[in-house]
Amino acid sequence: MALFFLVANAGSLDPPDLVGDQQREEQEDGEPNPQRECTHGLVTFSLVAHQVEKGRAQTTHNAQKSQCNKNLHDQQIAPSLPSFAMVTMQTESHSRSAWASAFFASIVVLTLGLGIWQWNRAAEKEAQRSLGETRAQAVLNLPVWNEESGQPPIQAQDWNRQSTRMQGRWLDRATVYLDNRAESGRAGVHVVSLFQLEDGSLAWINRGWYPKAPGRSDPSYSEFRDGRLALPINGSTTVELQAIALTDWITRMELSADPESLRDGALWQNLDWPTARALAEKTASTTRIWPLVFWQTSQAQDGLIRAVPAFKNEDVSKHLGYAAQWWLMSLAAAWFAWRFRPSRPFRSSGSQDSIQ
Repeated sequence: MALFFLVANAGSLDPPDLVGDQQREEQEDGEPNPQRECTHGLVTFSLVAHQVEKGRAQTTHNAQKSQCNKNLHDQQIAPSLPSFAMVTMQTESHSRSAWASAFFASIVVLTLGLGIWQWNRAAEKEAQRSLGETRAQAVLNLPVWNEESGQPPIQAQDWNRQSTRMQGRWLDRATVYLDNRAESGRAGVHVVSLFQLEDGSLAWINRGWYPKAPGRSDPSYSEFRDGRLALPINGSTTVELQAIALTDWITRMELSADPESLRDGALWQNLDWPTARALAEKTASTTRIWPLVFWQTSQAQDGLIRAVPAFKNEDVSKHLGYAAQWWLMSLAAAWFAWRFRPSRPFRSSGSQDSIQ
């Protein structure tokens, strides 16, 4: 019964107190007490068993707490692993999208600039057309070119498409036929003759169009080659004429690189400025040659058809069409740049919590 009481109350006993009591009892009696020793051994065993049981319970509690902490840690860490992979993948996708968006953005800038350039070209052509119409309505006398001056008194570009009045005489044996020129669907030649102004300077005059069969099939081919057809009348008499000044010869495509093969006597495929100057200097022994081709507009009894080349309105429309095409490409590139724009980078809840 005492043993049961001791075991039941082992948890409330303190081992040092029991040991102290045993020592006092032994000191008082002077000899050991077997009954007390037995009782004390049982008590000690009970206390040891209780301490072992208490340690086991504490160990189990600690293990459960550690497992709980590990589970909580795994719950916090586990989502971060796929989140890290997702962040890496989205970072790579973000970089590719940024490059693609930047590429299409550069295309937007480029095509916008090209469209503006074509628009400006159309505006320039329209301004030239308007200026040419204005110049053609106002007839001006060709300025006097002094013999002492080596340069013409005007700039050729400032006189382009200017209606001009001039006086002088035609030079003999100074007519060239520019072959393969069509007029209203008919084959023929442009008749170009050298004109000497009163100040002694020289000017090439496109006098008009004359019919001629293509190639050598024309019956009058030999006369064209010798320069005996459609010559100016009253060649030695001073005449007054009106013409439209142009800065270029309006050449035709040449099928040979050898200019001599494209010339047969007075029949030429094209006439350029170096050749025109050389021929004029050889004819009149002067270097004062106007850098303009004058297309005659005044009438004469020479059987030639006169038609000044009109300004091509399709040139303006062509540039406007090019501008529209570039701007449509710019819109398409802008859509792709927006489509490939980088999205907001992925941020997991764990990373947000760590930042906070």
